Amino acid sequence: MIISPGKMAKYVVAGIVVLFLATSTWFTTSEGYSYYVQNTATGNTEIISEVGFHLKLPFATKVSPYKQVVTIDMTEGDAKNFTRNLDPVQVQYADTYGGTVPATFRFRLPTDPVAFRKLHKDFRGYDNLVDGLLVQNARNTAVVTATQYTGEEFFQGGVNAYKIRLEDQLRNGLYVTKREQVKIKDTGYASVSSENADPNKVEIIERIVTKNVVQLDSEGQPKRQENPLAVYGIQVTQVTIGRPIAAPGLETLLESKRQSVGRKITAQQNISTNRTEAEAAKQEREIAKQRDIQDAQRIKELAIIAQQQEVAVERQRALKELVQQQKQKDVAVIQKEKELAIAEANRDIQKAEPPPPSLKVKRSWQKV
Repeated sequence: MIISPGKMAKYVVAGIVVLFLATSTWFTTSEGYSYYVQNTATGNTEIISEVGFHLKLPFATKVSPYKQVVTIDMTEGDAKNFTRNLDPVQVQYADTYGGTVPATFRFRLPTDPVAFRKLHKDFRGYDNLVDGLLVQNARNTAVVTATQYTGEEFFQGGVNAYKIRLEDQLRNGLYVTKREQVKIKDTGYASVSSENADPNKVEIIERIVTKNVVQLDSEGQPKRQENPLAVYGIQVTQVTIGRPIAAPGLETLLESKRQSVGRKITAQQNISTNRTEAEAAKQEREIAKQRDIQDAQRIKELAIIAQQQEVAVERQRALKELVQQQKQKDVAVIQKEKELAIAEANRDIQKAEPPPPSLKVKRSWQKV
């Protein structure tokens, strides 16, 4: 059977129409998205956040998808998983110096149907919401928060405080501020004078600057402006800050002060080192002096001990001689007493014995 070209064209058109009608009666939803579904014929609307297949009326149903989580990267990155990849925020500080603040913001869209309908009614689409509200509000909050700091405050330890304030104002509304003159302590170059010949000498000075000062209520809490995100139930889930970059003029000032402060710290360290070394040398001399005194005292004590030992030896020797002399005296006395006793004993013996006979005759004869 041969089909004419005319009939073939009719069949193709009919197939296209059938296919179009078939695909126009349903749509699919993906995870991580919310869908605003509007029936233009009846005016009915529906919010769908579940994954699946859904029927729709051809030519009369408009489906507007929204990512449930929006990530805005302002770091000059090119990651594909971000909703927007934009340039870092250009800010100006209270002292007219400028800088660049790279930041990333993450938002979660509302799940409440009433809030979601209001959001879609005001912005009519996802891209308009991201560019007209989220990007603009994030950038504006970053710029306004920077005016609450001087450039030097920001780059000398104020980045973390800036990040906290930025996140707080983005979540809860901008602070009500007022331009006021305030005194701040800062590092500056000392004036060259007869007492200071170094033009790079840095000193801590007080200066007056005009800043946006946060106004407080009667309870000491910051006054706030209306939060444009809260109207739609949009939550700020994350704020991160990259490495800020100072404008050329501010960077030159900061670098000069860093070098001057570095030289001052080095000089102070040298002074401290010299003072420590001098003190150490003094202590070493004192230790050596005390050691010499102790050595002299030890030698003196040893000499005294030696003299005491010599005296003790002489005393022992003298005592020994005295004992020997006494012993000799005692022996002599004993000897004399012994001799005396012998003499007395002999005398007594002589007295007790009769004279020999020859002696008696002789005596008689002599008388005759």
